[in-house]
Amino acid sequence: MSQVTIEQAFQHAFEHHRAGRLQEAEGIYRQIVAAQPDHFNAIHLLGALAFQVGALQEAGELLQRAMRLNPAAAEPYYHFGCVLQAQNKFSEAITYYRLAIARNAAYAEAWNNLGNSMKELGEIPDAIAAFRKRVEIDPANWSAQSNLLLTLWYDARLSSDEIVAEHRRWNESHAAGLVSAEPFDNDKRSDRRLRIGYVSPDFRRHPVTSFLEPLLANHDHTQAEVFCYSHPLHVDEVTARLRGHADHWREIAALTDEQIAAMIRQDRIDVLVDLAGHTAGNRLGIFARKPAPVQVSYLGYIGTTGMTAMDYRVADGQTDPLGVEKWYTEKLVRLPRSFACYQPPPHAPEVGVLPAAANGYITFASFNALGKITNEALGLWAAILGALPDSRLVMSAVGLQDPAAQRRIRDFFATRGIPVDRLEFLGFAPMPQYLALHQRIDILLDTFPVNGHTITCHALWMGVPAVTLAGKSYASRLGASVLTNLGLTDLVASSSEEYVLKALRLAGNAVRMKELRQTLRDRMANSALMNAAQFSRDLEDAYREMWRQWCAR
Repeated sequence: MSQVTIEQAFQHAFEHHRAGRLQEAEGIYRQIVAAQPDHFNAIHLLGALAFQVGALQEAGELLQRAMRLNPAAAEPYYHFGCVLQAQNKFSEAITYYRLAIARNAAYAEAWNNLGNSMKELGEIPDAIAAFRKRVEIDPANWSAQSNLLLTLWYDARLSSDEIVAEHRRWNESHAAGLVSAEPFDNDKRSDRRLRIGYVSPDFRRHPVTSFLEPLLANHDHTQAEVFCYSHPLHVDEVTARLRGHADHWREIAALTDEQIAAMIRQDRIDVLVDLAGHTAGNRLGIFARKPAPVQVSYLGYIGTTGMTAMDYRVADGQTDPLGVEKWYTEKLVRLPRSFACYQPPPHAPEVGVLPAAANGYITFASFNALGKITNEALGLWAAILGALPDSRLVMSAVGLQDPAAQRRIRDFFATRGIPVDRLEFLGFAPMPQYLALHQRIDILLDTFPVNGHTITCHALWMGVPAVTLAGKSYASRLGASVLTNLGLTDLVASSSEEYVLKALRLAGNAVRMKELRQTLRDRMANSALMNAAQFSRDLEDAYREMWRQWCAR
């Protein structure tokens, strides 16, 4: 190829790449590199493409080659950071995102992924600062704003008032002006079969589906015609299973918010339910356009969306006791029992015997994400371990294989007199190994100000009791909701001192721990937490009342 031909070929490849025609782009990139082995752009974008298709080793090699060819270019450093982040090497990823930013201080995507990696390591204030910088560079970007809003809940220094105010400002800047004035032509009979739409990026193997599948599987289809609007990051066997529970399945990943809003209006959805909030992959832009008469925030987010276009939020009396309404733009609808119904993982191992009986000491655990493990929580865990000199703490989370994450936690405990040999760090564990790990654990220590939910339910199903600290916000009351439904209010603390006391009291009661080990699975199976039929009727009744109120207006 001549130089002119090579550059023409590169432009063709780049157009294919940008349009998502990856195979065509790859073929041309490789021809260019064969003809000109030091063609920086072709090598760099071939590496970026390899990352897109999951060929991480090849991606890394190509991107390192691109960095050597052009050390001043920011993009290869950014993409190499993406490769490292995909391998859960967050500290290394942070290094390369910083190198990209050093070459281009206005590199918005690098600031965003820097924040994501910092959050994965539990470095919440630094993550928030990175997300704020990303928003400053590109204030119109929805996903950057959502990353910031979600992460604010993890900062124990911030009040609910401050966090909610930021959500409201986001709504005024991005969402409030998009509401359609077009009237709805839905059939306004209040007692007819309702058309219920669920919008989610998580119709796949995901914590949300532990609570969504029981609902979809138990909907009364004589009362609800179920539509699922799916835009998953990937599909799997769970996607296929969920699809079988819907009356209508819409693939929307390739469509714009405007196109999807038009589709929802054409489907004449009566009640449209968002299952993501400000989490990854959300499509709140659809809800901002108000394509359905009744719009509901449910399950996937830990606070208000901030949106005036979102009419309701589903909760229960424990997650949201009276008096918290000021922290929502939505109207709270409290279900009479539990706000969610849990489905345990298939093929969960047997509960096993109480580990303390054989070990002669208590093994505490935290299996929540590092982003939830605040210094405030670590401080109370150190106090618990300090009061029980023979006890151990096992921690398992994505990112805990990272030496920097281990060092932060190890140093924290060391300054409080807890030696490293009483701590065990485990990285990501696939579901079978993760569930089996509970057979080594006596007591789960919940996080705050963001509690665990799926993690807590898994632990209880495996016979491991959890101690939780209930705050004022929904995010900090998930543990209280779960434990109250099991009649275990004695494990719900309302202050830091009480949290430590309740953990120590349980650890000192071998009879109580043994009884819980033997009965928790049956207790869960017979509770409102797993009564899928009753839960589905409760939620359908709530949808019906929302609809009646709209019809009355």
